[in-house]
Amino acid sequence: MTKPTSKWNLLARLLGRSQSPLVSQIFTQAFGQPLLVHPQMGEQVVGAYLSGAVEARPPTLVIGELAPATKDEFGKVVTPARNVAVINVSGGLVNRYEGDLCDPGPLSYQELRSSYDRARTDSTIETIVMRIESPGGMGAALFDLTDHIYATRGEKRVIAVIDDYAYSAAYAIAASCGEIWITRTGGGGSVGVIAYHIDQSAFDAKLGVRITAIYSGAHKNDMSPHAPLDDKTRAWLQERMDSMRTLFAASVARYRGMDVDAVLATEAQVYQGEDCVRIGFADRIGTYYELMEHLETSVEPASGGDSTKFVKGDRVEIKEPHDPAHKFGTIEIVSTETPYGVIVDGMEDMGVHKWYVDSELVAVEENASDDDDTNAGARKKKPMKMSAGLLPVVASGPSPEVALAEFVSRVSISTLPDAVARALIKRGPANQTADTAIAYASSVRDACFAAGVESLAADYVAANTDIAAVRAQLIDAKATGEVEIVTLPPQAATAQKVESATDIYNRRRAAAAGSGHHQRQ
Repeated sequence: MTKPTSKWNLLARLLGRSQSPLVSQIFTQAFGQPLLVHPQMGEQVVGAYLSGAVEARPPTLVIGELAPATKDEFGKVVTPARNVAVINVSGGLVNRYEGDLCDPGPLSYQELRSSYDRARTDSTIETIVMRIESPGGMGAALFDLTDHIYATRGEKRVIAVIDDYAYSAAYAIAASCGEIWITRTGGGGSVGVIAYHIDQSAFDAKLGVRITAIYSGAHKNDMSPHAPLDDKTRAWLQERMDSMRTLFAASVARYRGMDVDAVLATEAQVYQGEDCVRIGFADRIGTYYELMEHLETSVEPASGGDSTKFVKGDRVEIKEPHDPAHKFGTIEIVSTETPYGVIVDGMEDMGVHKWYVDSELVAVEENASDDDDTNAGARKKKPMKMSAGLLPVVASGPSPEVALAEFVSRVSISTLPDAVARALIKRGPANQTADTAIAYASSVRDACFAAGVESLAADYVAANTDIAAVRAQLIDAKATGEVEIVTLPPQAATAQKVESATDIYNRRRAAAAGSGHHQRQ
């Protein structure tokens, strides 16, 4: 009997699918990589794609008409058609498109971003709806997509409808939208990370196959499927999982206006319908069809404020706030399509967090009594929330409070991981603009991530360590196995020379050659 000569041949034979690039791509991305996916459902989805059970998926972008254009007796358009873009988020999710005409493969973040940007920049579309039914998918590039949606969701109304489940990576996409609807039986959450390692060494033995890896670099053969997972590699992978989970929870907290500890406390639990609304993972119960009806009947075309109830700068009370502590706000945008973008008190750092229509808002009387505690929060915006102990002392300046608030606000809405952003806020401006400071912190984080010690990035940033010193220390740490945070750049640390990677390699070769020479003697 001829034995399979490749694990892809073997995989295709076992699962009944031809040996195609899609099989190898999915296998490579599903095993040994951080996945933001519901565990049991994720296994089923991967198996379905590999076995050929999934051959098609719904179109990613569908544009529908909420109301037709109206014309006068001469055929001139009086009011334009009101359109909605529905983006279907279905099945397992990957970073890049990997299918072809006959084999579409899983939905990619690349496709989702392209569809979202097309709808976002189309002036004929007033609302974007993400219709989600997905167990999640890859961690790679997910937060690039969700941060992009979060940063641009104030441009028009962006609604996620969980129909009927959005777990892990799919929930991150939902959370980045301005509103979340969920069906009564729908499920959301699973804010956690998982990875799979396949140990097929016993299977190799049954086949009479012994795999020998010849490699250079201590970690080059980590995660090999032809050997059990060793303790060091397991610990490294666990640290990677924990770091990504922290990033995941911090992102959800920022998107939803929640406390990051509250998100972490869910421990990747999934929640159904009303429970999802109760903990803050969704805004209201409703089906996809109820949402469409809501959009058709409740959104009234406006004309820059002339025919709307409110204008920019008006103080309003939200009739049914998600959080009673955040029920007042200020009209920031009066759209010609979807009326009001509101900046909610206490959530100013999030910008336009929600979109509302006339029936969802109540005007706040400007002449309310100062003694009326009920309206005290309605008369003026609350200051931006800042955690105790995070505000650095600012030296002299014409308006340090304003400068500091601007710095904190810019850092808070940046794409920096939560721990690094907090460290940068703690460090303060340090004579840098917000953009320069964010770029510095991002460089530090990238260097630490590349060295496999991303958790150290926040410490380096808090200590204001020069980026050159960071890189030099990380190179040295690879050789010694130890990391010590030193804030001086290499040229200022004259006590000892910082070795380059080449120096370390040459020193080791010389030591090895010397050891071999003594043994021969």
